[in-house]
Amino acid sequence: FLIRSMKQTEIFMMMFLTATILSTVAMAQNSWTISSPGNKVKASVQLADLGGQADYPSGIRLYYSVSAGGPSSYSEALEPSPMGLVRSDQDFVDGLFFVSESQQRAIDSTYIMVTGKRSRCRNYCHEKVLTFKTASGAQLELHLRAYDDGFAFRYHFPEPTTVALAIVKSEATGFRLPDHSTMWMLAYNTIADTYAPAYEDIWQRNLPVGSGPGQTAKPTDSTWCMPALFRTPAGCWGLLWETDVTPSYCNSHLSKASQLVYRIAFPNANEARGLGANAPTAPSFPWTLPWRVIIAGTSPGTILESTISTDLATPCMIDDVSWIRPGRASWSWWSNNSSPANYALVKTFVDLAKQMTWEYSTVDENWHKMTNGGTWQQMVTYAKEQNVGLFLWYNSGGPINSIAAAPRDSLYDSTKRDNQFKTISALGIKGVKMDFFLSDKQFMVKYYFDVFRDAAKHRLLVNPHGSTIPRG
Repeated sequence: FLIRSMKQTEIFMMMFLTATILSTVAMAQNSWTISSPGNKVKASVQLADLGGQADYPSGIRLYYSVSAGGPSSYSEALEPSPMGLVRSDQDFVDGLFFVSESQQRAIDSTYIMVTGKRSRCRNYCHEKVLTFKTASGAQLELHLRAYDDGFAFRYHFPEPTTVALAIVKSEATGFRLPDHSTMWMLAYNTIADTYAPAYEDIWQRNLPVGSGPGQTAKPTDSTWCMPALFRTPAGCWGLLWETDVTPSYCNSHLSKASQLVYRIAFPNANEARGLGANAPTAPSFPWTLPWRVIIAGTSPGTILESTISTDLATPCMIDDVSWIRPGRASWSWWSNNSSPANYALVKTFVDLAKQMTWEYSTVDENWHKMTNGGTWQQMVTYAKEQNVGLFLWYNSGGPINSIAAAPRDSLYDSTKRDNQFKTISALGIKGVKMDFFLSDKQFMVKYYFDVFRDAAKHRLLVNPHGSTIPRG
């Protein structure tokens, strides 16, 4: 009995010591790495205080860095860049504690695209999940994926919260570029006006980043759209991006650069005539946020060929995609703004589409007032006879813009939209061109999804204009 008791005691002590050692190791661990299947890209995450270095705040925070061009010759695409966010009920930036690290696993699947860079795409990467917690015990999961052409991460809240509304007040998330990098960017419309923001400005080229010889502060003069292209002095090309934005979040852009860091910024409050919140709110829990992405490689060809944006996106929600046929369209409005209301003029552009073997013709604003030889319904019949599909223009309407161009107020309300789509689809219209969205707020992301869902129900294509950039 005594021998058995001693053995049990020894076993218990060994188990206790082992658990203590493992717990101590876990508490002490403050850096993690992930590499792509072909070791062309690697990323590291660290929980550290970098306050002793220039431009980094003091305090223990999450940072990540990315290198590309491996395995023989890595170069830094992003220097240690900030992670984390502040929620209305919790701070997930300062004072995080490490909880666990999952085993790295491979993801390897294929999917088909109706349009885009290639018909068959391969989603091939390594994935790892890091879990952290705040001092009060609230958990934050950091999902990491490394591809041979880039790196992505996203935040996930696995637990519900006690507050009525969980709002992300701000993201610390940023991209820190190597000094003397060069950027190509599109300025974001910080002041919303009648026709902005609409991603229709002029791209600015060869913007120098940093403070060394020949450098300027110009990239700090504006907020910027995503994607943003850059090249490091070492010859690494990169694209800053986000994908899989769903109605659970807003579309984001880049803040003015603080030194070399461009941070995630939310839509401006004055967008969509001030309607809707500019900070995203949790629709439910668990809550998964969009992917933050850097596509990186030794040449711009890596960015051109990458399918990361769709690799990371939620799979297509439409079962039957056989009716979705992308194509080219003639368009009379560009040369004559009043032409869509003129049957004779529209007819010439339908004839042009037939002659050029283009699939469609787009009939812009005021098509519903068509005269001078026929009505818009007669134009639908004529286009069918020419084997040309028609797109009809609509003002996205409702309270979100003040533009009078018509038809408007037909699609913002869900019931009106469904009836309108049902009517024009029954007549043989192939799609709609919707204009003047003018906001990246969360409620507007939901509006896009609602429109796409209802259009798909009636087998109508959608051509968004005055709109955001597709994000997955």
